[in-house]
Amino acid sequence: MFEKYPPHLISFPGSGNAFVRLLIEYATGFYTGSMGTDDFEFLGEGGFIGERSCGLRLAALRAHPHYFDFLNGKLRFGHNFQRDKCKRGLIREMKRIIVLVRNPYDALWSYYQLLTSLSHKEYVTTATFDPANWLYLAPIMAAYWNNEFYRIVKPIFDTFLPEDVTVVKYEDLIDPNKREAALQALLKFMQYTKVPDEKVTCAFLLADKPFVHRNPNDPHRVPAKTAFLVSASQASSSSPAVSHTQPNGVADITHGLEMTHHKNLLCQMREHFTGMSKRFNYTLTPTSMGP
Repeated sequence: MFEKYPPHLISFPGSGNAFVRLLIEYATGFYTGSMGTDDFEFLGEGGFIGERSCGLRLAALRAHPHYFDFLNGKLRFGHNFQRDKCKRGLIREMKRIIVLVRNPYDALWSYYQLLTSLSHKEYVTTATFDPANWLYLAPIMAAYWNNEFYRIVKPIFDTFLPEDVTVVKYEDLIDPNKREAALQALLKFMQYTKVPDEKVTCAFLLADKPFVHRNPNDPHRVPAKTAFLVSASQASSSSPAVSHTQPNGVADITHGLEMTHHKNLLCQMREHFTGMSKRFNYTLTPTSMGP
């Protein structure tokens, strides 16, 4: 069955890696594993049985760009503990890569919520939103992603054979009109060529678990678009950017917002996302489609 190593599922944090792993597990019947050891509290206890494993018997291996280095034109383990963990499972190199991508604005906001809540399901609300903290961290995170894109992701496309790399868009997997075809294409790349359509349909129903996504219907939840429209002047203002008393919540954040380009966070970060967006054909604006 496993003629090649299980592919590495590489994504920037906040791009839906856990969701895609669930889809793969339910569609194939095989567990996915992980190169890292930093997320077992959230993912292992949440249901990912293979989270502490990195071996040949797994369907795919979770990875993020900071797990790797590129040395002498070859993708290598970036840390000894990841190398040792995977070597115990007979994984000694990276042969096939799944690059999972998501609109970078939406992914960054999702990751920020993970960092501030230490949870894949908790989210920022109008009562908990801290504009000053967000405006401080967001450009740092964006600059880091820009660096990792050129350090790891772009060289993957430059050095791996085209048949050994595939791109999966998170947006396709949450679009009812595209998601089943997108998952079937991913499974074909993974050499699972006989997965029945009904099993793919069921995979999406079974993967709809609360521990891997945030509630999109809470009216007090702050969406990505709102977060990126917060201006620097608001964050430094003595008056709060979010009303904790008025019921319309999210609307209060952007009430009276001046769309000045030199202070708008959306514009500040555009330069960091240009290379990534061109490669994966994303429009430089947050969509707020996903969790």
